Amino acid sequence: VMLGGMMAALKFSNTKNPKPGETNTRYVMFDLEDTDGIMRCILWPRDFAVHGHLAVADAIVAVRGSIDRREGSDEVNLIVNEIIPMAELAQRFTKGIRIRIDETQHGERGIDAVAEILRGYPGSCDVEFSLWLADGARVSLKSESMRVGIDPELRRRLEEYLGPGNIRMLAEKPKPSMAPDPRDKWKNKNGNGKGFSKN
Repeated sequence: VMLGGMMAALKFSNTKNPKPGETNTRYVMFDLEDTDGIMRCILWPRDFAVHGHLAVADAIVAVRGSIDRREGSDEVNLIVNEIIPMAELAQRFTKGIRIRIDETQHGERGIDAVAEILRGYPGSCDVEFSLWLADGARVSLKSESMRVGIDPELRRRLEEYLGPGNIRMLAEKPKPSMAPDPRDKWKNKNGNGKGFSKN
């Protein structure tokens, strides 16, 4: 599952009985709070080694993990595998941008003006246009040649020119963490965790 909220009540500790061959023993327990409630979370040593530096009181983050419900208990915890800072969410969750250009509001040169803004922000995200023509027709286009990097400044400039409500981010499923996973060195080429890899 993936949840978002504010980190609170952090408690750092070390495991008393580390697994054989495990060098990292530090872990953290914390509450992830939002307006609906609190989820108790645990970031165990293996994932703490990669994401532990992001465990900061009052930080607003997204976390990815799995539900841990003990048999015979009503208590539910979230075993966290990844912490994603707010600043990374747009890049990780956005596959493109859809821009609405209204001919009656932005004129015939509206698309040229928008294209000029977009050229300053090259990247890997798709660009789609929704053209609202003066005769009432609506046309959807996807650019085959232009791709952009989603940047707060790009969004600001587009909203200043087009007005609010004329741009929309196109979401996609979360991408895996860009951080190297220390567990990968133990996987063979089939990724089944058996044997060792020289790579």
